Amino acid sequence: GGEGERGRGMGCEGGIDLLLGRVTGEELQRVQAFYERLAARRDAATLVTQVCSSAGAPPVGTRLLLAEDGSVVEGDVVLQGEHNGVVREMVRPATSLVICGGGADAIPLAQLAKQLGWHVTVVDHRPMNVEPARFPDADALVCANLANDADALMGRVEIGERTMAVVMGHSAAPGRAYLHAML
Repeated sequence: GGEGERGRGMGCEGGIDLLLGRVTGEELQRVQAFYERLAARRDAATLVTQVCSSAGAPPVGTRLLLAEDGSVVEGDVVLQGEHNGVVREMVRPATSLVICGGGADAIPLAQLAKQLGWHVTVVDHRPMNVEPARFPDADALVCANLANDADALMGRVEIGERTMAVVMGHSAAPGRAYLHAML
């Protein structure tokens, strides 16, 4: 678009390159498994993908996954270092949401968070409230009575700088215990 279109929300005249390719059979299964492993990671990683073909370069679509420290997680190590024809992208883990309290009002929150692609953990002190049938899409269900044991989540729930928590307990003692554990 020309200068006149810029003021009408037509964008910055930038370019987008797309890598499209037909993937079927066993290769499709390998690609799906790779992206499932990538989505399940709980730490940031760099994905390096060969996007242009040239003499001596790996085939288009070749991938390499690097950990935050630059070590190879998996993929073709030929893509390590500086190369032409590759795209590097930082892949951050899904936002983590810890829902403290597994009552009926937590069910739609867990569903919405999963629709957003978040990693969802539900914690409740009542075993019946952390049944898989209540939260079928949750990544983790934890039964822990924090009012009796303040350290009951240690090693069972990952809480990092990108973790969000919602306290949905309906009585004071569990609610306070959840709040203290999340802080």
